[in-house]
Amino acid sequence: MVTEYTASEKGDVIIAKLIEPYSGVNSILDWDIHAGFSNEFTVGKLTFTQGDVLVSGIGTNLDLNNGDIILAGGYEFIVDSTPSNTQVILQIPAQVSLVNVDFYIKTDQWNYFEYEYRWSQNDKINGGEFSEFHPLNKGTLLGDILSLNIDSNSPLWIEIKASVIDLQPLHTISFLKVTFTLEYENGIIEECPQICAECDPYDLEGCANIIIDCESENLYNPYALQKPSHLYKSLSSLASKIAGHNVTYYRVEPNVRSKDVILKEYSLYDVIDKQSVKVLVPDNEFPTEQSSFNIFGMGFEDFEIHIIGDEFRKVFGENKSPRSRDYLYFPFNNKMYEVNSVALADEFNRELTYFKVMLKKFENRTSTNKEGFEEDLTDLVQGVEEIFGEEIKEEFNKVTKPLQYQSTHHRSQDGIRKFVHKDLEIKDIDLMNKWTVITRNYYNMSTILSDEFQAPGVIYEQNSNLKINNNLAISFWFNPTLGFKTLTGDLNDIIDGTSVLDKGLMLQLSGTHIRVIINAQEYLFPHGIIFSSETWYGLVFNLSNTYNEVSVKIYKLDEQLKYTEPTSNTKLKEMYDGKLDTLSPLVWETDVDWSLRGSNLNIACVRLFNKVIEEEQHTNILHQYVVRDSQHSIIIDNAIPSLQLQKYSESR
Repeated sequence: MVTEYTASEKGDVIIAKLIEPYSGVNSILDWDIHAGFSNEFTVGKLTFTQGDVLVSGIGTNLDLNNGDIILAGGYEFIVDSTPSNTQVILQIPAQVSLVNVDFYIKTDQWNYFEYEYRWSQNDKINGGEFSEFHPLNKGTLLGDILSLNIDSNSPLWIEIKASVIDLQPLHTISFLKVTFTLEYENGIIEECPQICAECDPYDLEGCANIIIDCESENLYNPYALQKPSHLYKSLSSLASKIAGHNVTYYRVEPNVRSKDVILKEYSLYDVIDKQSVKVLVPDNEFPTEQSSFNIFGMGFEDFEIHIIGDEFRKVFGENKSPRSRDYLYFPFNNKMYEVNSVALADEFNRELTYFKVMLKKFENRTSTNKEGFEEDLTDLVQGVEEIFGEEIKEEFNKVTKPLQYQSTHHRSQDGIRKFVHKDLEIKDIDLMNKWTVITRNYYNMSTILSDEFQAPGVIYEQNSNLKINNNLAISFWFNPTLGFKTLTGDLNDIIDGTSVLDKGLMLQLSGTHIRVIINAQEYLFPHGIIFSSETWYGLVFNLSNTYNEVSVKIYKLDEQLKYTEPTSNTKLKEMYDGKLDTLSPLVWETDVDWSLRGSNLNIACVRLFNKVIEEEQHTNILHQYVVRDSQHSIIIDNAIPSLQLQKYSESR
């Protein structure tokens, strides 16, 4: 059982994730993980004194051995002896002082994790894709974390999976922190421990990590101030640097050729510069998110900001100041505002340190020439369809499920299947895992093996294609028939998407291995499973061009658990896990459709997706009779018999 970052049983799994990704990383040079276990001797709290070997405890029951390593406050301490249950003698004097802190014993050969990692460089990880999990080691071979080819222009996400391999009774084991040594694109090498953002120091919540910023930039130096006015300006500047909000400020100036001396105004304006500026919001009180509606459209509340004069002039030049019609973008609340008015602040000693700027809703005026900044405006100011169009389409497909809910009136051409073999038997079955329905029907692919033309059993509407930036996943359930040879290498074709030029993908299964043929290149996965004709098996195949990986997993449905353990969960038993790295992305384009071939197998619940299925989602996907995330699907085939309507020539 896992509670936050602590596990209590063998087989428990903890996944540590970054809240924010790394930026500008060239390579990973090293890593280090702190993990410790707790037992009846790690209760209470300890106090360490810098330079002293004596450690005292409160509420402790110490009985540590010589050589044991204590983890506390992010540091390691080596035990020499324990004179009493409230005192510890260290081999080396403590390097820091810590008061009343929790402590752990560093993992050993009887209590330890096994680590794996996966990575991603997607801009946004929600809905993005990670690589497969790989063993976390310090090698530099293909697939090792220290050999990753990282794009410094993209964010770097890393996740660590810690699996409990061994744990003594009445012990718990905790994942405390992970430290990466990184080389950035500017040549700087940095390492900083990743710990929970809300914990001090090891109170990880849900195994989520955040980078700790150790820089001490912009610290206030009182000895550098000489006069009260200097002090006031320095404090104002310091407040802006610490509490200011970064905004993108667009400076607008009137076009002198458009001035009207009679009306005393300009008719045209130009956007001449764009810079990042820090602004202060009085009392840090932003206006409410409540919107107002009138005949001119939707609006939101005006509010005031302060801009330090020196900060403004530093980026825009001397003698420059904010002016009406300037506009700025707040990333904090994702809104664009326009400067309505500007006033000098009535402040200490008439220093005129900052401007009081009143903002209103931005108006995209045709009289303002944005020239090279028009693209920025298009990206920042968007309508509902532009912002949510793709999500609306995905949600529509997700809810309506067009691949699964269609009116079917023919044996074939039902929107999913283009052709169904006339001899192919579609049989009924109530295949369930506890109370979860897996399928109601399946294809008996052995019924078409006698076809002299070797026609496919099912041909789908979708072409077999894969682009360089796309990924592919396939899942299905299968059950060997009596004709399946369990101990030989006789191959059974399952899914075929290959052309006469050997372009595309074919998936085959024998009693000894799984064979995947991609563009005439073979990938073999020896599974070592003795299949039973009484059992159904689930297979998940992933092809990731993002991370150049091919993987296969096979799961077993144990129907006996319905009777022996009726209250247990519906977790499937993993029978095989195989991963292979590819040297380059796998790409093909054909004019053939995906199809199911004749074999000594019963096939059900065939799904093809345009993104890989992550390991923790395998069980969910295999259990979904109605696919939830159908917006990512290419093919969803539940082997439902088509509805054939009988035609009567004349009613009687």
